[in-house]
Amino acid sequence: MNELHNQYEHISPMEEKIIYFIEIVTRTDLNSSWHHFDLLFEDRSDVINNKEDFKKYRKFQVYYKHKLSYEGHVYWKYPERAGDRLSAVISVKFDKILRGGESDLIQQDIQFEIDMMEHITEEGNDFFIKEVELPSFLSDYDKKRIAIILKKWGVHPPFKLSLEQVDPGQVETFIKFLISAAILLKAGGQRYSTAES
Repeated sequence: MNELHNQYEHISPMEEKIIYFIEIVTRTDLNSSWHHFDLLFEDRSDVINNKEDFKKYRKFQVYYKHKLSYEGHVYWKYPERAGDRLSAVISVKFDKILRGGESDLIQQDIQFEIDMMEHITEEGNDFFIKEVELPSFLSDYDKKRIAIILKKWGVHPPFKLSLEQVDPGQVETFIKFLISAAILLKAGGQRYSTAES
């Protein structure tokens, strides 16, 4: 926490809200289940703190039909200012994908990310996602299909999370959405990279 205070000696009320939100969420029990998935998080969170990066992260495992299928991390980046613009990115990265009992180590590319500051309500009290924003490399067909699957899994936006009174249920639903979107984007990205090679 001393590192956090040193990094943010002079902060705006909005930055303070985002930092509070991150501190609460990274201490919340994020284990959950949906569709055929079970999501398990490590109890503790860790910090990356250097000149380019200041963020918290937690390791997770995803089981599909009771078999370990994915391992990775969710990262919460503390507010970062570039000129007049403020950003606070939440991202999902996979470390391993397991297929047929074999573990494939992969590069820690970002699979899905959301900048919280692009989804803060005008009043500045809530984080609101109206719809899924998917990468441009996906075709319109794939974007529609991902949206359909997310609805089938019960993790499709809209989502609203209070920054001041963090609700564990809202956070759980949002995290399930993040992980689900990352899984679907990973599958879509692999198909496109295979087609291009």
